[in-house]
Amino acid sequence: MIVIIAYDIPSTKRRTRLHKALKGYGVNAQRSVFECDVSPEQMKGLLTMLEFMIDPGEDDLRIYPLCKGCQDKVKSLGVGDFNRSEEIIII
Repeated sequence: MIVIIAYDIPSTKRRTRLHKALKGYGVNAQRSVFECDVSPEQMKGLLTMLEFMIDPGEDDLRIYPLCKGCQDKVKSLGVGDFNRSEEIIII
C-alpha cells in the first residue's frame, strides 16, 4: 500500500532522526513528506516506530493511505513526480 507521511516537528534532533528512519521505508518527496510503499505488516511496525519517535505534545505527523484509484489521480506540478509503487524498491 502507498502511504503519504507528512510531519511538522519543531525539534531538529527528533526531525532528523525521523527523517533518517523514514528513508528506509520510502522516497523523500518534499522536505517533510515521504511517499512509502509498505505491506500491512511493515505499516504496523512503522506506526509503532513513529509513535515512539515523536513527542505527541509538540509534533504533528499524519499518514494518508492512497488507494489504487487515488494513486492514478495524483497530479504533480513542477520538478517533482509522484513515485508509484512499481518505481519504489524496498530492500
